[in-house]
Amino acid sequence: MIELKINKEKKYIPTVRELTVKQYIAFMNSEKQDIINYLSVTLGVDYVAAWNLNINNYDVLFARIGEIKDYSKLKPRKFILDYEVEEISTIGQRFMIEEQSKAFENEELMCFILAVALIKTPDIGRIIELKNKLMDEPFMEILPTAFFLQKRFVNGKICANFNFKNLIRLMKILVLKNKRA
Repeated sequence: MIELKINKEKKYIPTVRELTVKQYIAFMNSEKQDIINYLSVTLGVDYVAAWNLNINNYDVLFARIGEIKDYSKLKPRKFILDYEVEEISTIGQRFMIEEQSKAFENEELMCFILAVALIKTPDIGRIIELKNKLMDEPFMEILPTAFFLQKRFVNGKICANFNFKNLIRLMKILVLKNKRA
């Protein structure tokens, strides 16, 4: 954390490495990804209040904050929190992700997919709870792994031993046989 004195009061802002997933999303969704929006998001103030801050050593602050890296190019982790990261391997997990995918977008959806992979349970409440916990963790620790799992899910490499096209074809055949009987 970086200590700032604002109006004779100590405030702390995270470095890029400490930026949470929620803060990262808020920053990236802002109109501009500049130092003023970074301060706005991390201090929890609006853009005008951040713009009006009187900060000494602006160049030092900018250097200490760091540079936001493209998480899609970072290496996924083998462990997140106290969980070993495993791929989506069950039909139930895949179904849950497909059912809930309309409720979340982008990085939040990736955190949901990661939560489903971390705790193999049909309990949506526990999965949402874990997703929310992941959203409060540093984005550089969560999003590379979440991105990796989401990419594998979208590209169909998850549940590779189960072919959904064959299942649908088989179900159609069974329906036709039942209609004929």
